[in-house]
Amino acid sequence: MPVRAREFLTFTTRHFKRKPDAGTVMRLPDAVTERGVRLRNVYERAALEFAGAKEVVDASVAAGWAMRVAPELPMKMVVADHHSALVPLDPSGMDGALFVRSPTIVAALRMLFELVWSQAVAVDGGHPRDGLTPTQAKVLDLLATGMTDGAIARHLDVSERTVRRHVQGLLETLQADNRVAAVFAATRLGWLG
Repeated sequence: MPVRAREFLTFTTRHFKRKPDAGTVMRLPDAVTERGVRLRNVYERAALEFAGAKEVVDASVAAGWAMRVAPELPMKMVVADHHSALVPLDPSGMDGALFVRSPTIVAALRMLFELVWSQAVAVDGGHPRDGLTPTQAKVLDLLATGMTDGAIARHLDVSERTVRRHVQGLLETLQADNRVAAVFAATRLGWLG
């Protein structure tokens, strides 16, 4: 009887053979998602700094993926439960991949994933945020990843001026003097995953 995965863990980096779009989101068959398979992905911040990134994230969430963003990732990666992993032969992942079944290596890759996951920022918010509009909450999430105003504007498909206005509102709401202080205050309040 074949082993059935209960969890997929993935890293998505900025290296793509072609620019992703909502149609390129990894969708698992309904039979897999109905079995309650847990899907978690960490995006490298640079992987979301292109027009259309919001649609990719929205499609991923709709497909059942829990999404987070980290400033940087070491490589692309897919881990299935405790039994197998797919890792690139080079950091970009463009020159092929290695299928790993060694329990020791798979356990180390899972530990790496969990460490990065614990420090990454939830894309969809995930925590109640008194007094924030949904757009401010999204701006806060992206601000916490270190994205520039321009990158946030592209991600949300709004102008940089709009982003600056939301950032200013966040600074006032959080009583912070700068972006770093705002992220620190939001973390202290439990607003960031």
